[in-house]
Amino acid sequence: MLESALYLAIPVIFVSFCVVYHIALHHPTLTHKKKQPFGFSIAHSSHRGGAGENPENTLLAFRHSVEKAKTDLIELDVLLTRDKRVVVVHDDEFSHISDRLGSVSTTLYEDLPLVFDKEPIPLLSEVFEMFPNTAINLDFKAPDPELLDHVYDLIVRYNMRDKIIWGSGFNNEEFNKLIVRKDSTIKRFFSQPRALRIYLLHVLCLLPFVHIEEDAFEAPYIHSTFVREEIFPGIPPFFLPLAVWCMKRLFMSKSLFSHLRKRGLVVLLWTPNEWSEFEEAKQTGVDGVAPMHRTWGPKPEEFQKSQKSKALSLARTQRPRASIAHQMAANGSSPLLVSIGSNFWNVRCDYKVKAVFNVGTHMSVARLSTGKFLIIDAAPALNNPTLVKELNELTSNGENIEAIIHTHPFHTGSIVTLSNLYPNAAVYGCPRHLKMFPDLKWTGDLSEPTNLARWQPEVDLRIPTGTEFFAPAEDNHFSSIWAYHRESKTIHVDDTLSYAQTVKFPDCLSIPCCPEEAFNLARRPPKSSRLSLQTVMQDWDFENIAAAHMGVLIGNGKRELGALLERTQREFDKLTKKYSKK
Repeated sequence: MLESALYLAIPVIFVSFCVVYHIALHHPTLTHKKKQPFGFSIAHSSHRGGAGENPENTLLAFRHSVEKAKTDLIELDVLLTRDKRVVVVHDDEFSHISDRLGSVSTTLYEDLPLVFDKEPIPLLSEVFEMFPNTAINLDFKAPDPELLDHVYDLIVRYNMRDKIIWGSGFNNEEFNKLIVRKDSTIKRFFSQPRALRIYLLHVLCLLPFVHIEEDAFEAPYIHSTFVREEIFPGIPPFFLPLAVWCMKRLFMSKSLFSHLRKRGLVVLLWTPNEWSEFEEAKQTGVDGVAPMHRTWGPKPEEFQKSQKSKALSLARTQRPRASIAHQMAANGSSPLLVSIGSNFWNVRCDYKVKAVFNVGTHMSVARLSTGKFLIIDAAPALNNPTLVKELNELTSNGENIEAIIHTHPFHTGSIVTLSNLYPNAAVYGCPRHLKMFPDLKWTGDLSEPTNLARWQPEVDLRIPTGTEFFAPAEDNHFSSIWAYHRESKTIHVDDTLSYAQTVKFPDCLSIPCCPEEAFNLARRPPKSSRLSLQTVMQDWDFENIAAAHMGVLIGNGKRELGALLERTQREFDKLTKKYSKK
């Protein structure tokens, strides 16, 4: 009798729970008081001011976000200096923004370094003064009660209470309680542990029955890089699509976001950067997005449209990424000398590592305003009569070649071949080249500043810092001279970057494996390499990246490099800490 009653009770309890859960999930205001609405929109937020376009967390970045991108919400981070000034900066250690060693908390405000040697670290008071009508998402980067006191005093002084979302991602419940006690009327976002708790409660079907104190739920946009770098490091490539699919169902759940919004919370997705990602974010029902690498994005009226938004139609007018094959078909270039942009050509050819893995290599040709040509690097394809014929036709049998420049210390196999083909051209090389080929008639050493600047502003040559360039170890092929051709908006780079466009690695820009010893032998720590690339992002308006291995990225080069620097930040920081101790 008891067993029969139990068998009957279990399904009744289960069905009853399902009914109650469904009602509570879709009608949460039956059991919870709806939160007061925000007095501002968050449809378009700028993460650190749009760190891919300007030095992050600077007045320059914030001004660009507000005045040009018309952003609704500025996201910034705060710390306290040694002399108790509230500054806007993401990390306490300088390594994220400067070559200098040290930290914000142990340095006087007047002694702080410039961000990427360009822009000063701003005071929070300066941000409030400059943008009194712009909403601010304020993230405490240290669980410091004194920092909280100083920040709150500034919020009160500048009358910003109703324009602030604040909080801390740290797993420090005591500090988060201090934030609530300081002023419960200011909107607050979830700490990371409490956000994970929300996800867990949703999976367990318990969220509708739990009280929520916070006002803003800020979730990550899930893409393959985030899954590979943050959630499952080292995941095999063939498992990655499945992992991304699963993580999207968990972290970008439409039912979760809908429930939170019905309870009066706002939902923000961090760091989608493509138009397609914005469109996907819109489909999840969030209130807004916060792109990282650029500030442009769907504005409020576009973001809320149910039909195809203006943002999507604008995306179609952007220059699409194209493969070399597509570019050749479009402009009728020959199979060997391929036009990448206005007055810039690239040559691709095979290069096999240990006679097995073909990583390819390249050389480039740039036409100057004088009508003369600059040949950048030499490739094995020079042994092909077809390429020689094309070069001769382009340069009037070499008479219009102003100079040949060899930018990589270890790309030496075809140096002599190219010099023999065009003996009247000036030849410049790296210090290692001059030592390897003392009998060659060298015109100059590219490591000398006067030679690096010889073709400016048309062609800008730069040696990234961080690894040894002047006398590199035999296994350190990481460092080379970068060449930027301004007219075509193209960067020619050798082993520092690689670009693959294959089935296994679709549209993959990467920093190839480099021996850690290369950083140990460097004149500067590894962070200098990253900072040097960030400086390139700020100084050069480029679209295309011609990499020796394994291909050419046509279009979206600046965005791709910004994304690459973001996802490799953690590894650079680890190497910096490792070798700064030696």
